Amino acid sequence: MIVALLGQVHSLLGGFSRMRDSKSERANWNIILMTEIEKFELLMHGVQALRRHVEYLACPISGASGIRAQFYPHQVQNVQRILSSTRIHHLIADEVGMGKTIQALMIANALRLQAGKLRVRIVVPRTELKNQWIDEIAWRAQCIAELGNETVGDDWFHVIDDTEISKPSEALATDQFDLLILDEPQSLKQDTLRFVASNSTDFTYLLLLTASPNLRDMRRFLELLQILEPDRIERARRDADDGLLHEDLDWSRSRIGDLHDKALGLVYDMFMRHTLEVVNGRLETNIKPCGVSETYQSFAEYRRIRILAETRWQYRNVLRSYRTDFPDHLPRRRLKRIVIEATSAERDRMQASLKYVGVFLQNHLEPQHRRAASALLQRTSLGGQSLQNRLIQLRRGETEDESQLQMVSELSRREYADSRLDCMVDWLVRFWQDDPTRKVVIAAEDNATVQELSDELTWRIPTVGSRRNRIELKTVLAKDERIGDLSVDETLDSQTLRNFANSSLRSFEESDDQLLIAHNVYRQSYNLQAADALVFYALPWKPEDVDQWIGRVDRLGRDFVDPERPNSRPKPVHILVLHRRGDPTIGVQEVLDEYRIFETAIDPERRLLEQISYDIESRTLPALSESNNILYPLEFDLGDEQDDVTNPIRPSGSKETAAPSGSPWTVPHAVELHFQVSRRFNIGPVLCQTRPLGYVTSPSEEALARWIRLLRNHKWINVSTFPGKKQEGGRRGLTFYTLGQDKSVNIKLDSVQDKNHPFPPFFIARGNIQRPPRTKVKTGKDRDGNPRREVLQFLSFGSRVHQDLVETFCTAGRTDQPFGIKIYALGKRHYPNGTDLTRGTYLCGVGYIDPAFYYDGFDVNQHLLADTAPAIGTLQGAIRSRTAKKLYAGLCSDARFIRIQRTAFLNCLAWRWEPGKPVEPCDKQVAADLWRANWRKDERPYAERKSLSSNYLKNLPPSCVTKILDSTKAHWASGMESFEEAIAERQEILLIEMHDRLWVLEAAIEEIEKEINRRNNDASDANLQAITNNYQPRMKRLQEECELTKRSYEIRIAMLQKSLKHLQSPDKSTVQLQCTAVIEMEYDPIPLPEENDTEAQASQTESELAGITQPEIRK
Repeated sequence: MIVALLGQVHSLLGGFSRMRDSKSERANWNIILMTEIEKFELLMHGVQALRRHVEYLACPISGASGIRAQFYPHQVQNVQRILSSTRIHHLIADEVGMGKTIQALMIANALRLQAGKLRVRIVVPRTELKNQWIDEIAWRAQCIAELGNETVGDDWFHVIDDTEISKPSEALATDQFDLLILDEPQSLKQDTLRFVASNSTDFTYLLLLTASPNLRDMRRFLELLQILEPDRIERARRDADDGLLHEDLDWSRSRIGDLHDKALGLVYDMFMRHTLEVVNGRLETNIKPCGVSETYQSFAEYRRIRILAETRWQYRNVLRSYRTDFPDHLPRRRLKRIVIEATSAERDRMQASLKYVGVFLQNHLEPQHRRAASALLQRTSLGGQSLQNRLIQLRRGETEDESQLQMVSELSRREYADSRLDCMVDWLVRFWQDDPTRKVVIAAEDNATVQELSDELTWRIPTVGSRRNRIELKTVLAKDERIGDLSVDETLDSQTLRNFANSSLRSFEESDDQLLIAHNVYRQSYNLQAADALVFYALPWKPEDVDQWIGRVDRLGRDFVDPERPNSRPKPVHILVLHRRGDPTIGVQEVLDEYRIFETAIDPERRLLEQISYDIESRTLPALSESNNILYPLEFDLGDEQDDVTNPIRPSGSKETAAPSGSPWTVPHAVELHFQVSRRFNIGPVLCQTRPLGYVTSPSEEALARWIRLLRNHKWINVSTFPGKKQEGGRRGLTFYTLGQDKSVNIKLDSVQDKNHPFPPFFIARGNIQRPPRTKVKTGKDRDGNPRREVLQFLSFGSRVHQDLVETFCTAGRTDQPFGIKIYALGKRHYPNGTDLTRGTYLCGVGYIDPAFYYDGFDVNQHLLADTAPAIGTLQGAIRSRTAKKLYAGLCSDARFIRIQRTAFLNCLAWRWEPGKPVEPCDKQVAADLWRANWRKDERPYAERKSLSSNYLKNLPPSCVTKILDSTKAHWASGMESFEEAIAERQEILLIEMHDRLWVLEAAIEEIEKEINRRNNDASDANLQAITNNYQPRMKRLQEECELTKRSYEIRIAMLQKSLKHLQSPDKSTVQLQCTAVIEMEYDPIPLPEENDTEAQASQTESELAGITQPEIRK
């Protein structure tokens, strides 16, 4: 079994660039049967495939952008920060609705791309979250496998509900998966958290996702750190324990949260003793970390700050983004508060209720009585049947002043006017005036209110829109379908609500229904970002409920103001709050405004929530005079309309996890990085003579779409178009395509040959991500005549079709010797956009150098386990396997780090040769034009084979290699000093982490040695047997783990040093030459035919995309 595990690690090392031998042999065999022009076409497509591969290598986030999602600056920066760290053990704690799931899937996509496969296990605390994850994976991740309860193979996602885990040691065994994701860890079972905490060091990749980390709570903070920073917490525990012996030598592996408060405080003090805090935005550099080299002290302060921020900052593995940092990129909240003049009946009703509450609180001052009084006032503000139900409950008990309750009941009858309902109707009519398709969510309190609003709005607003464009108003009701009208404080019945959400809420999201009236229980766990507005008809009196409701709508994934424009921002979120003058909800509003609840998400810290709740209670309940024990009612007046708040209690600048000054992870860096990823310029040569295949939204997509069209034109693939219907407002529908191949095609794509999933569908434009259909599409009929539905793939990094195209044509288009050909292609027929090529002979070559060349194909087992005796027993083998996996993960991280620091680029070279004249180098455009002529299969230019002398065959490849070497070296030389600093700093970070890990292992060894000495001094048979069978084997395993850990870090540091030399002066052996050719260009003798392409769709041109400028970065 252990050999198999080590074999799995070894099999991961090939990476992307190693093509399968069988495919290579098959391609070479088929090339023999091709014509000369077909062989040249393969070279052209091989160049395009390599161009796409180099684009992946140069991607600042290692291909993570390949998932089916719109991404934002904070997401791109978080992903790069995690992928470039020395080890992936991180907490993503962004505010509600800021795309933590998308970031996790982006990271998974990058890891999977690099290794070729990835096993991901996701643990969630509730069943509704499990279904939500399955939907997100099926929609966004590049995964076409069915997501069931069983895992097959070694490339999958598996989502587990924590309530289904009976034995964490089995479900979370570290050899069963590569990446573990814990969603909302604060809600997981204690047994699950205890197992994860005690085995944290053994997980290869680990991500925690939560919007409520509660970092100010010492216990919660240390529980998170035990998972994220196990070695540092372990040292703090041992320091706090002062080296005392324990009967159980595994005491340190128990969960930190199980300690009592005093012990926990000692651990926290010891941890902070070796930790740096940010003061006034700066990180103190007054400590020297253990383990650093002698050169550390000679580093400039800014370099020491970067090292300390990655090793000794308390929040180094905690990433928390705030909406207020990215106002120009995230949806804006447009809050509108309207205060309505109450009718006389509504004023009398509220006065009667306040009078009743005043009398009630004079005799009942316990907290539960004040909560009951608040609930009555809340229902009085709401009115209607909801208030009547509350009054019925009160009358069943012992109540004082029955006459006041009777008056409240009389004044809440339906025949009385409802000023707030009238105001909301007027607002909705105006809101739908310009666009009747916009979606609105009304937050109601209970089933009674949901039904009343439905009845009223059905006859009041049967149709919406302008007079010339009126359509029917379609409404979805989201009630609590459990028996009875339960209190909002009751926990959710997951099965009941999930069944409803999978039908009605999904319908609201994806259909043309415009209105959702929802019970308060739907304030969490469901995504409603399709809504354009949120109306608080019943404003919750709990700040966390308000935050949750806004978080349902204000989420990433919203549509854009102008989807056809690349730089368009997401649609704003309209939030409407209605008050009657004199209602206590005004006091609630004032408190929520003071704490900025409507502006940005609130950290659900217990003390903060308690303080807000206390302030709300103080503003809404009658005040008790200390002199005469008389309760005085409060007056509530907010003014007519307000949109701004002054003097908030919770300042917007209190961001404890913000990166310290000197760290690269800043807001300006995030904005710049986002521009680089989303609008980066292409790596050439782009097929500028070929039109893109349909609609595109970025230069990268345009280059890919041009290649797909040329492949179709050459008949290497068949592409069928399924045009989308025009949507409301003239927007494009989602046009998708299916991929196929004729049987006569010599180069076969594995993704097309899959009989279980024939004709895979795909789309190219990221701008189409938000448009239906979402997951599966109909691609025709099967052999039995039934509709065939297939997973719709986003053709980008990680897509099965994309990877198959790149791998297949990269292999098929590679040549070992120069290829000679004479082509009659010069002219408008094959170069419609013109070219600087002239009649004559060109010597050309294409290739690149991978900045992380030495990491590709590195044999972990050979280097880690060299001169090591065979493993004895399962435990020793498991330690070796885990260490090998962690070393492989670390090397992958170092490779990503190097590729981010020094980007790869494609060298497209050409020299013009004329008899009797010296060879002249061509510029990049001329060299690129040799590989981007445009033609269809039925109008291929005449071509003939060009015999090459031995001089060409011998000298052209090494000449290209030398030129690629010189060009790359010159390119990398720019900024080499900063790269040398980055490498040196990373080595210091690795030394510090090695010291932390070795300290823990050596402390465990020392403790075992003390125990052995103690038992030897009391040399009983039982003690001697325990030493022989337990303690000595265990100590040997720890000693070997110590040695392997040291060797692992030494290997990583040696590889960094080797890579530095490689980047300073690359060797010829590192040049990866795709092809060389001698191409003689001649004029096309055939006249230009008439235009005959009816399939072309409106698309942004290359010039339009090139005109996109980088946004100004605010310092």
